Amino acid sequence: MVGRPMNGASAIQTLTGWSTNTRSGVGMLSTAMVSTLAKSDGANPSYDGTSFTCTSAYCHGSTLMGPNTGGSTKTSPVWTTVDGSYDACGSSCHTNPPGGTHPAKANCPSCHGAVLSSYVPGTPAQNVWADAQKHVNGIVETSMTCVSCHGTSPSQVNPPMGVGGETTTNTLAVGRHVAHLTASSTHVAFACGTCHTVPPSGDVAHAAQYVASANLSTAGHHGDVTFSAPATGMVWNVNATQGAPVTARGTCTGSSACDT
Repeated sequence: MVGRPMNGASAIQTLTGWSTNTRSGVGMLSTAMVSTLAKSDGANPSYDGTSFTCTSAYCHGSTLMGPNTGGSTKTSPVWTTVDGSYDACGSSCHTNPPGGTHPAKANCPSCHGAVLSSYVPGTPAQNVWADAQKHVNGIVETSMTCVSCHGTSPSQVNPPMGVGGETTTNTLAVGRHVAHLTASSTHVAFACGTCHTVPPSGDVAHAAQYVASANLSTAGHHGDVTFSAPATGMVWNVNATQGAPVTARGTCTGSSACDT
């Protein structure tokens, strides 16, 4: 898993090595001796001996997704600033959750259980390591199931909640999922594969390719609908002006399977 080092000084010494600053005689970090780990994931680290600043190092989150909305990161630490600001979980190397295409869920152990056994957001965040040696080790340690990104643990794979944390039926992410997957007096319980292409459990690429959007027709949005029997021939109109509520369900036509 990628993120912040366990101990700032010792981690940097271990990862980079030392050289001598002939101007002051003070031990200085040498970019020529940067380790393989510091250059993981395509990082190109460097050290400025004037500002005492390390930049573009893997071990400080340079290759991670940017901060989420309202969050911030500090990925260029100053060697002489030792106040905890470059070692803060959720505001140094990455936010919790990260921004970009990362699922908007802060339940870190649901995907990174090999690293963290528990995580409670806050200032400061409270976490319990499952294996601290797997943090900042050059590998994204993941063990994922469907409920890592959507649904409700331990076994409800369908929203709520949605990948953006949605919980109400007036959102596209939630809508009538429960109504479709629950048998009633008018229909059987439909399987996820009736309307969606279901990826194999643990498919990290499926999660990484997610594009957040309020419109299901956006390429890369996991709400893309592909119908199979018994819904073959059905059409999903994401821009529908009918339906109750419109923002939750759009309109489906062309099959009795729509009548849910």
